[in-house]
Amino acid sequence: ERIRKAAYQSMEAPIQKRLHAYAGIHLLEFGSREPGYFERHLFKLVGHLNSGREYLEELHRSRLAALNLQAGTQTLAGGDPESALSLFRAGLLDSHLCDTQTEFDLKLQTARAEALSGSPAASESLFRDLYARTSDSELRLSVYRTHIPLLTLYNRYEQALERGRKALEEFGPIEAA
Repeated sequence: ERIRKAAYQSMEAPIQKRLHAYAGIHLLEFGSREPGYFERHLFKLVGHLNSGREYLEELHRSRLAALNLQAGTQTLAGGDPESALSLFRAGLLDSHLCDTQTEFDLKLQTARAEALSGSPAASESLFRDLYARTSDSELRLSVYRTHIPLLTLYNRYEQALERGRKALEEFGPIEAA
């Protein structure tokens, strides 16, 4: 192990990044053949791919964005919003290469993680952007359902009520999630 670490540390940074990209691509290809592989090795895979991101082709970067979303969501559920935020931000770098739902989910979860990490101003900026750019009613509803409870977390009850009023104007009464 020490020899491997010494050899790795003696390499220049671009070579290290290429090795990470190669390892990540290999794990992606191997994992697609073995059921349950991604669930067991998600963070190792994402670590390699994020480290070598600049050497990945668009197809792999698109997949990486989705994997960052998956890893960030698990990390957030585990109670570590700062680490989740790092993963979501990494996913946002290539979210434009993803399908609409993955791109939306990355933005929404980033806004949520910003709030839970103690950055309400950054979170609010992201939520404003989501409200402005989201026209699909189901997606807009999920923005409201995520945003309003976060406002109450920061004791912003008036803003939460205002958002609730806007949601009622837009959707009428809805069933609880």
